[in-house]
Amino acid sequence: MEQNPEEIYAAFRSTVRQAISKLPPSVHRIRSITLSAALHNIFPVSQAGDPLHPMLTWADSRAEPYLDQIREQLDVAALYARTGCPLHPMYPLAKLLWFRHERPQIFAAAHRFISIKEFIVQRLTGQAAVDRSVASGTGFFDLHEDRWDAAALGAAGVTLNRLSPVYSTTHAIADWAATELGLSQGTPLVLGAGDGPLSTLGAGAVGSNQYTATIGTSGAVRRCVPAPQIDPVARNWCYNLTDNTWVVGGAINNGGLALQWFRDTFAPDASYETLVTNAGAVEAGSGGLIFLPFLTGDRAPYWNSRSRGVFFGVTLNHTHGHFARATLEGVLYAMYSVFAALRMLPIESGGDILQILASGSFTRSPAWVQMMADVFGHSIIVPSTSDASALGAAVLGMVATGELESIVRIDRLLAAPVAVFQPDRGRHGTYEELFGLYETVYRNLIGAFDRVSGIQERLSAAARGSNYP
Repeated sequence: MEQNPEEIYAAFRSTVRQAISKLPPSVHRIRSITLSAALHNIFPVSQAGDPLHPMLTWADSRAEPYLDQIREQLDVAALYARTGCPLHPMYPLAKLLWFRHERPQIFAAAHRFISIKEFIVQRLTGQAAVDRSVASGTGFFDLHEDRWDAAALGAAGVTLNRLSPVYSTTHAIADWAATELGLSQGTPLVLGAGDGPLSTLGAGAVGSNQYTATIGTSGAVRRCVPAPQIDPVARNWCYNLTDNTWVVGGAINNGGLALQWFRDTFAPDASYETLVTNAGAVEAGSGGLIFLPFLTGDRAPYWNSRSRGVFFGVTLNHTHGHFARATLEGVLYAMYSVFAALRMLPIESGGDILQILASGSFTRSPAWVQMMADVFGHSIIVPSTSDASALGAAVLGMVATGELESIVRIDRLLAAPVAVFQPDRGRHGTYEELFGLYETVYRNLIGAFDRVSGIQERLSAAARGSNYP
């Protein structure tokens, strides 16, 4: 789960230049460029800004063994209350400990530890800068004090001078190498935010009772709040979007990834459309077959990196179509568990009527979106936005340059929804019963997950030792 920062920068530069070259002649000026980037990645750089190690992405879970060390050194509940990040190997806090113990020479040599967005900003501007949104997704940024968390960094063995200064997501830099990207010198570069919070903005879900449900490779459910909001039992995270807006939510590891695994493993010659069509021919509930989609562990609301995938209730009556549908439904059960946890958090008085706006690649499949409506028991709205994170970034740029008064005015940019899916009450009743069983199966397997993950790690290490001496 590593990536090469230099390759990413080269792809970023090439893509922006290509996009600009294809603009119609009627476009005379680019008003700003704003950055959206994946959260929770980190890598060390030299004083010259060169990578000393590949980037560890959000999906890298090798820091899991060091969570106990964090528990021993810190009050984890208090840490979550300050940072809004539950303890999990996904977060850069745990990854810092991995670097410290597994790559000690690189850790000692690192001038700074940065995210991929900071790397690109550094290359373009020569400045060390991180936006508050990316910072809030590290696990070592105090949401309430608006500063790096000294206790967390102390546990990781990292001093403040090895991190970037934190700025607003609408912070604009005017003096930078705009011509490097084919832009006019003086074009503002706006720092922007993380792709998840920007997806919520781009979908238009800025009201107090509007939720976004996104399924791409992973998945997430989110909503905006006017101040940091912490769950009493740490089921959700809280990240920054703007100076006055935060996003509370939860993400799952295994969204479209689960369907991709199922196809590659059991139907490599089938298209996704064929799989979903076959699944649609099976009744809701997949004949009582339940899938726990924890193929890479999971995040919200259980935050258990040791959980594993499970098909439960298999009988001779279950066909390939049942397994395909159970896979789709299992992802939705995981999403619904996040939604249910979010619904338990308080909403400001006078909140809007509940709305759920869907985004991500799964919206290309009407059958899967209909399943979501049936599982959630609420209407699912598919906005007209094809890339919500990109539009959200553009909105921040427009706010930064005065084109919009605030992010709430995104309503001026949105067209009518593409579709609205209404839930079937009968199918929702079936799913409610099966979702209860889904949660029961998970709880009953927590100890078994710990055991089997340990066995898998031991067998994997032995295999590596025999094949790669």
